[in-house]
Amino acid sequence: MNNHGGAFGLGEENKAFEKYFIGKSFLNPLAKTSNMFLANVTFEPGCRNNWHIHRATKDGGQILIYVDGSGWYQEEGKAPQSLNIGMVQRLILGLVILQLKYQEKILRMFG
Repeated sequence: MNNHGGAFGLGEENKAFEKYFIGKSFLNPLAKTSNMFLANVTFEPGCRNNWHIHRATKDGGQILIYVDGSGWYQEEGKAPQSLNIGMVQRLILGLVILQLKYQEKILRMFG
């Protein structure tokens, strides 16, 4: 299924984590090892994450690479940041974040 999934494919509706979203997101796993997971994540127009924290027992964090669309990202206590194609963000463990979405475009990222 590659409807609106870009070059990396839409994947399946992200049912496992739907309670953390308002709107639909889709997850297409691309690679997984014992210490790394890479996926194409697609947010439908209007979709957003709820506030959340990324946790791990060691190392960890998250790197987001925005490959299509546009949207917003916000860290707790800071102003929202515009997200555009080609941007890269490294999220450290324990960071409280919110990912928002523009209404008119689909946002896709690796993470």
